[in-house]
Amino acid sequence: MFGFANPLLLYGLLAIAVPIVIHLLMRQRPKPRPWAAMQWLRAAVEVAQRRYRLTNLLLLLMRCLIAMLIALAVARPSILGLGQGGNLVLVVDASTSMGTTKAGSQLAEATDQLEVIFPTGANDVRIISIGEDVLQRYEGNWEDGLEQLANLEVGPFVGGLDSVVDSDKSQRLLDMIPTESSIIILSDFRQDRGDKLVKLLENTTDDVQRLRIGNDQSNGFIQGVKLPSDIRPGVASTMQLQVQGDIESLYIQIDDGPEERIGRQTDTQGDWETLTLPPLKAGRYLVTIRLDDQGLLADNTVEFPVVVRDRVQALVVTDRLSFVDVALEADPQRIDHRRISASALSTTPLPEVGGVLLLKSVPVAEVPLVPWLEEGGILWSDWDTIQAYAPLAEQVDGALSRSSELATGRLQTGMKDLDENFARTQVEGIGQLRLAENTGDILLRADDAALVVAMQVGRGWLVIESEDLSLRSEIRTTGALPEWTIRTVREFTARLQAVEILQTGAPLPLAHELQRNGQQVALGEGQAAHLSPGWWSFPDQPERGFAIVPSAAEGVLRALPESVEWSGMDSFDRADSGADWSWWILLSLLIFLISEGAVASWAGRTYGR
Repeated sequence: MFGFANPLLLYGLLAIAVPIVIHLLMRQRPKPRPWAAMQWLRAAVEVAQRRYRLTNLLLLLMRCLIAMLIALAVARPSILGLGQGGNLVLVVDASTSMGTTKAGSQLAEATDQLEVIFPTGANDVRIISIGEDVLQRYEGNWEDGLEQLANLEVGPFVGGLDSVVDSDKSQRLLDMIPTESSIIILSDFRQDRGDKLVKLLENTTDDVQRLRIGNDQSNGFIQGVKLPSDIRPGVASTMQLQVQGDIESLYIQIDDGPEERIGRQTDTQGDWETLTLPPLKAGRYLVTIRLDDQGLLADNTVEFPVVVRDRVQALVVTDRLSFVDVALEADPQRIDHRRISASALSTTPLPEVGGVLLLKSVPVAEVPLVPWLEEGGILWSDWDTIQAYAPLAEQVDGALSRSSELATGRLQTGMKDLDENFARTQVEGIGQLRLAENTGDILLRADDAALVVAMQVGRGWLVIESEDLSLRSEIRTTGALPEWTIRTVREFTARLQAVEILQTGAPLPLAHELQRNGQQVALGEGQAAHLSPGWWSFPDQPERGFAIVPSAAEGVLRALPESVEWSGMDSFDRADSGADWSWWILLSLLIFLISEGAVASWAGRTYGR
């Protein structure tokens, strides 16, 4: 099938009429004049006239062909479709790294390359993208196809071209490709070479070629976030960002407030940058961090919620002295303290989700403590009280036990600024707990012995002392004990609102429905979260969700070394690219011009007067 690079110039074929018109206008019409000897020459004249007319017709034909060849040469005819009948399929890598950079669209650059490589275009073009799904984006003519390709939007997909081969998407891809098509794979080849994809596509055609687009360059993105566990109202706090690549500046926006440029302070390892959050009132805020760089635009922004908490509700149920009770009551700025007796517990509302219950006396009536825990409560008690109340004892059975061996050692908490004080306290003959592997955290130790542990129950936490530590005077008189108690209580209540960080493309730990900016998706357990960076919340619990950060795999804009061979027009087999016939036409034109001149010269000498 023929096509033309400049089809409008085919109107030049109308120039064929010019030599015809000239021929008709200049045709000789001699007037007959009687002559006595004419009868003897009639036969020779008739023969000469026939030769003259044939010569004129030959010259007319050659001049018409010359006019036609000139028009065809400028229209540049070719065989369409890379030598395969005119069907061209562009298989486009739609992963994140193929997105727009600060310099512009990488796919728009690809259209420029295609116009140079295939100046005559193709008769039928299909554009198929490979991302989270295989989608046919366009089918139609060459010019509109290039425009569609330049404006094609890629999604937050993480993975290489070969990922389609090992999934049910491979058959859908093959079904979209017409037989005897020519295929060009457009990719930056940063994840893989696409060898499996090429082998798959060769089941439909032998004409599969690869074109690498985009250039290796630095790209800045935020790979991780560390938020403060306990932000107090009116107090500035710090957070840390793990920044990869070269960035020019950072900006922060809180809710819908103004965007402000922020200073940067890099740690000694150079991996994390410390940012200061301004003092905020109690409440929940959405913080947006944006960076400027020369790389991709899609990974320049992250979002996450920040909760500034006022006082934590604390309900104390005890009939005896407790160091936890004393510490909570002594800090009204951070703790909303209330004390009741065990007999009043059944008629007293439990703290709101995120509050703490200190249980040092066994309830005298049934209380829904386990459901409250599972919804997000924090319950602090001791081993003996837990074992005396069956619903709680069932929660620790098999995961926690108290050793018959007594422990001796110096105290340590893991809080570096407090452990110097705790290490001065030596305890002897104290009960110790044993946690099953991966079932909880040890909060207070005597050397290697666990004195206070925390176990998760649903969304809540159960904090358990190995014995009633308030009866130990050496512990009760430790100077840093009240501060450790307050921090521990607020830390565990803050865990309920902790932001879970997940990279784009990472598997979701549990099945969830997620929403952001009106978009809602349902993902199964273990399914890759191909989601744009930002805060994705649960529709029924908007305060919970995932802070999606950019993928490190897609953020490094560096192609595989062996893909360099597929860069630019030199990587294509031009013989199969729909041969451009304009040079052959020009050669034919030259031959016809020479021939026409020779015939005209001979005719002038032979028939001229």
